[in-house]
Amino acid sequence: MNPTSLRQTLSRAATSGSRGAVVSLVTSSGRLEGVHLEGRTVPVDVVFTGPALRPNDALLRSLGATTTDGPLGSWIEADRDGRTSVPRVWATGNVVDPRANVSVSLGLGTLTAGAVNADLVQEDIAHAPSVRSSVRRSGASY
Repeated sequence: MNPTSLRQTLSRAATSGSRGAVVSLVTSSGRLEGVHLEGRTVPVDVVFTGPALRPNDALLRSLGATTTDGPLGSWIEADRDGRTSVPRVWATGNVVDPRANVSVSLGLGTLTAGAVNADLVQEDIAHAPSVRSSVRRSGASY
């Protein structure tokens, strides 16, 4: 759900939201009473927070991998097999999709590994005729 839809849904449920950096929680006898934000305190019954998603993609960006912007930030662009815009560079998991948790990343990594293997086999096959002909010219047998 995008942030705008989430705000609309929460407002229909008679809730309110506040944005800002949390300085501290206000508690009394072990119960949450409020959130101290920069410059103000907001009384609350419950707090929902979300993580700040930051892909560890400096290497991919330094190689010139294309990125795509979305509501959660900028991510490396890859096809279904994990191929990036950089030849012979693949990426998978939460560096290309912020929704990819550990188990999803494991599954995508397995699929990408299969694609890498298939590409390398195709590359070997493409180079095989030139290797055979040079071996024949040298008189060596294989």
